[in-house]
Amino acid sequence: ALLIKQMEYTGTQALAAKVSLLMVGEQAIMDAYLCLLHLTVGIVMEQLFNVFSTAAFFEFVTFSLFEMRYMLTIWKSRQPPSFDSWVSLRRELSILYSRFYGLLLFGIILIYNLSDLLRWLLFIFFSFWVPQ
Repeated sequence: ALLIKQMEYTGTQALAAKVSLLMVGEQAIMDAYLCLLHLTVGIVMEQLFNVFSTAAFFEFVTFSLFEMRYMLTIWKSRQPPSFDSWVSLRRELSILYSRFYGLLLFGIILIYNLSDLLRWLLFIFFSFWVPQ
């Protein structure tokens, strides 16, 4: 509900340009990780599959529809001339999605390789609410 209110509040390009793309992207990546975590736990614990798959579905909807759309709105407000034609629109979308999923994959590899430092990684990962 808070994300939707923020999206409504920053509906114009001038207000959307003031929002940190990095922080919205980090929140989207965190929701993607939570989606994968809920789906994995649901597969491992078959008795609780319905509960965890429902949570994974809502996390998927949150990051894939709302947060990615919001990131695109922020991106578009910062680079308006690059969204003139269909070719440039497709190029900018592919850049945004490739960076997002590339960072998601890099984070999974980083968490796997540094699993003994998982507490510190989670602390750093959840300390993203820096005043803007």
